[in-house]
Amino acid sequence: MKYISKYNCDVFDVTFRGNLITVYENNLLIDGNKIDGKFNGFSRIDDKLFTYDINAGKTIFYSINTLESIYSLNNYLGIRNDIDKRKNRCNYFGQYESIDNEYWVFIDKNTYEIISFFEINIYNRSLSLIKDECFISKNKDLITLKNIINNETIWQQSFTDLLDSEEVLLRYYYVYQEKLILHLRTNGLSQNKYVSIVLDVNTGKELYRTEETLGKKLINGLGYTLYDQTLWISNPETYEVNRIDLSETLFPLNKIIDDKIGDVDLGKTEVKFRFSPDYFTVEYPYLYFSEQRGQQVGALNIETMELVFHTEIEEKGLVKDLKSSNGKFFVHTTENNLYVFG
Repeated sequence: MKYISKYNCDVFDVTFRGNLITVYENNLLIDGNKIDGKFNGFSRIDDKLFTYDINAGKTIFYSINTLESIYSLNNYLGIRNDIDKRKNRCNYFGQYESIDNEYWVFIDKNTYEIISFFEINIYNRSLSLIKDECFISKNKDLITLKNIINNETIWQQSFTDLLDSEEVLLRYYYVYQEKLILHLRTNGLSQNKYVSIVLDVNTGKELYRTEETLGKKLINGLGYTLYDQTLWISNPETYEVNRIDLSETLFPLNKIIDDKIGDVDLGKTEVKFRFSPDYFTVEYPYLYFSEQRGQQVGALNIETMELVFHTEIEEKGLVKDLKSSNGKFFVHTTENNLYVFG
C-alpha cells in the first residue's frame, strides 16, 4: 500500500464501488465531477446521494452512477443513515425542516416522496431507529424504547439501577438483531468500573453482563474495540471475546515516536503509540486504524495480526475520519485534507 493522492475537502464519503464524494468550500464533487449548486454536506445510501442546494433552497437526490438529478424537494431533508439501525428497511428515514418546524420522516424508496411526519421533540430528538415503529432514546441516566407514532414508552431502564451506582456514564451502545448492547462506566472513588450489559431490545430485560467490552463498533456482525495497544473482537451472538495484545506488532510505530523524542528527558512519562478508539474501520481482512492525538495511520491483517502498512501524515492536523473501499484507505484530517492510499 502506498500514497496515491491528496484532496482538499470539508466532508467526504466513499461508496462500496469506490466512488469518492467530497464537499469543499460549498463545491460538491463526485469522482472529481463538479455538481452545479452550493452545498454544505450530503448523505448517501448505496448509489444515491441526498444533498441540500443552498442556492435553490431544495434537497436534490442524485444518482452517483449517472450524476443525474432524480428527484427534488423544497426545504431541507437529510437522510439519517447514521441513526437508522433497522435490520430491514422498506423505506428511508430522515430529518425534514419546514419553515417553522422540524420532523422525523419516512421516505418512499421508489418515489422519494415523504410518507409520514413525526414532530421532533425533547423525547425523540436523540434516537436510534430500530424498527419502523420503535426507537431507542437516551436521556441523562435513562435509556428508553418508545413508539415513534405516539411517543408511548414501551420500556425504560436506569443506568444507575443497572449498576447500583450513583454515577454511571453510557460510553456507547449498538443494536444486534434483538439485542441492545450497552457499555457503561461507573465513576468510583478509587477507580472506574467498566461493564457491558445486554438487554432484550423488545422488553428491556437483562440477558447478559460482563466486564469485557463487547465492541465499540459493530462491523459485519462482530464487535470491535481499540484501546491503547490492544484489539478486542467480540461475537454478540455468543458473547465470546478475543483480546489481542499488539504491543510487539506496533513496535515500528513506537520507534517513530522514540526517534522524534530523541534524548529529551520526559521523566516517568511513557510515550508510545496508542490506537484511536474512535477512528478505525474494517474491510476484511484488514483493520485500518489511526493514532490517538497523533498523525500515524496504518492497516493490520486481522487474520495474521501482521502490520501490513503504516505511515505518518506530514501535517499538524489530526485524523478526524477514515474509511476504506476496494482496497483503498482514505484519511481525513482536521486541516481538511483527504489522503488516499492504496
